[in-house]
Amino acid sequence: MGGEASDASPPKSLQKLLLSSYFAPKWLALSFIFKQSSVIRECVLSTLKPRTPAQIRADALKMGLKKAQSGCPACAEKYFELAKQHGATEQEIHTILEQATGLQQRGLKRRELIKYAVSGAGGLAITTAILLSLETRSPAQASASFWGLDSNTTICCGMPLNFYIGRMGYGVYPDTSYYAFNTTMARKVGHTNTFGYWGVQGPGSNTGYNTAYKWGAAQAQSAWRAWNGSFIGSSFIGGYTIFGDVEAGFGGWGSNRANNQAVIRGFLDELFSLTPHEVWPGLYVSPYFWNAYLGGNGFVPATSFVLWITGVSECSVCGPCNNGCSTTITDAERIYANTVKAVNVGGQKPILWQYWLTNPGCDNSGCGDWSISSQLVRSLRPAR
Repeated sequence: MGGEASDASPPKSLQKLLLSSYFAPKWLALSFIFKQSSVIRECVLSTLKPRTPAQIRADALKMGLKKAQSGCPACAEKYFELAKQHGATEQEIHTILEQATGLQQRGLKRRELIKYAVSGAGGLAITTAILLSLETRSPAQASASFWGLDSNTTICCGMPLNFYIGRMGYGVYPDTSYYAFNTTMARKVGHTNTFGYWGVQGPGSNTGYNTAYKWGAAQAQSAWRAWNGSFIGSSFIGGYTIFGDVEAGFGGWGSNRANNQAVIRGFLDELFSLTPHEVWPGLYVSPYFWNAYLGGNGFVPATSFVLWITGVSECSVCGPCNNGCSTTITDAERIYANTVKAVNVGGQKPILWQYWLTNPGCDNSGCGDWSISSQLVRSLRPAR
């Protein structure tokens, strides 16, 4: 008889062979794909639909926070600018950053708030509860006490040692010798826990800059160059915070308070600008100097700073070099917590307190200069 029509089903034996063969799963997969083609097409088209400005704005704000927390401040700034291009206001960005860092109503600028977000980086989830607690969750463990020395002081007598701060220079002159830098102590605490300080000279020592502000800025530039290599001991220093040592002994501080203030503003603004995003400048200063030469707490610099306070309740502890003392640590912690932390200098509260110093100071024993800190990180954070 003649053959079957061309559209007839294949014999059952052949169908079984196909279904049981190696190729059957592929045939079934192709059939499924074709049946689902309309669904896939709809999904693809939906992803290609343009987002609204409101969606872009919201996503850019979220990404700005995430980038800040992941340690990329420049990326955060770009996302915040993208958000502004799509309807966000500067006030909205500022409010979000304040909420994220827990620093509402502090008068901080956007760049300062981003620095706080960056310094709190470390895998934090962006939830309201965690973001609002960021200020108290810093790696510094702010409730702990850390112990340190400065200049030519050497550890002794069973005292703990966590950090060291040595001199890098003064004015616009980096030190070319270890004049007040103890390399042994720097090695003992390690690279990241060794910091530098810089003697800040007043307007009377201006070496040729046409304003007091520029003179302060020039000193900050010299300090940063010293940190980066012009100081003989720069290889020992890994702590980012640089402290301006503000005291009469470095010279140039006269009765013109406006010019004195301009030097401080120039130093802080320039150092803040030069250093990485997560870094603030520091000042070693006494309330007496701030009152006598800078006009008291009516002068609050626009740039926040890490306050290393001196001249407050010094010598109120049992001396750290006195082998007969057993209460130095508890004395210092108690006075720091109950008295010193409440002191305000230039709008800042102390992070470090120099509780003992000699020659001149508490005595002439040569014991040296001793401090306590509430933080121990490469970039210390201001407390307002």
